[in-house]
Amino acid sequence: SEGEDSIAIDNFKYVTENANWNVAAWVRLGGLYFDNRKYDEAEVVMNEAIISFPEDFYVNLILGLSLAQQSKHNEAEKYLKKSTLINPRDITALSAYAFTLNQIKEDEKAIFYLNQALEIEPDDVQLIGTLAMIYNGMRKFELSDSLYERALELEPNDPLINNNYSYAFATRGIELERALDMVKISIKADSLNSSYLDTIGWVYFMLGKYPEAKLYLEKAIEVGGESAVMLDHLGDVEFKLGNNSKALELWEKAIKLDP
Repeated sequence: SEGEDSIAIDNFKYVTENANWNVAAWVRLGGLYFDNRKYDEAEVVMNEAIISFPEDFYVNLILGLSLAQQSKHNEAEKYLKKSTLINPRDITALSAYAFTLNQIKEDEKAIFYLNQALEIEPDDVQLIGTLAMIYNGMRKFELSDSLYERALELEPNDPLINNNYSYAFATRGIELERALDMVKISIKADSLNSSYLDTIGWVYFMLGKYPEAKLYLEKAIEVGGESAVMLDHLGDVEFKLGNNSKALELWEKAIKLDP
């Protein structure tokens, strides 16, 4: 509670080593690692805990979330599913499981679990936004747009909703000026978020403002590291700027990262 997480971790470690029957210590240790974004360490701890406590809700949830944060969605799926079976009314479990199902291309199942969550919390902006994102990926744009509009009615300055809706518009080449206004809200909230930087770069690209696009996309890669999508976007910008050899180099890197 005093923010001394490293000392807390040492103490919880002591408990798990000397009273390993104490499930609360395992949960708090794994939770602290997770909250400090040490997802690999949280995974190790919760993999130990799951052996002794296979039916514990929080052990399954934290292990599933830790795996999902490392993009190990196929491994995360069974633990997140188990957490929804143990506690079918927990919003975090339902939404995390739905997101992982979306990542492993099981969109219809993801929609089912999101709708379950929305029955419990109909005005949860992040649930609405996740559902909108899935429908956008399925090219059900009317449904997607109506959900994004609903989310913005509830939280007009939510950075994630503004970013995702902006990106949805940009990929379709529509409402680009509005898309720019929305992603600027996201950037104002978190100027070092690589996803937001990538989005604003792509909006500028679609507007034909290639120097601005290059500036933001380079910043996105600098902050967030190389990803196939961001390298592909920057390659497109370099191509439009006439830097063909640089564009080819970036596209080749993108293909290697995601064939």
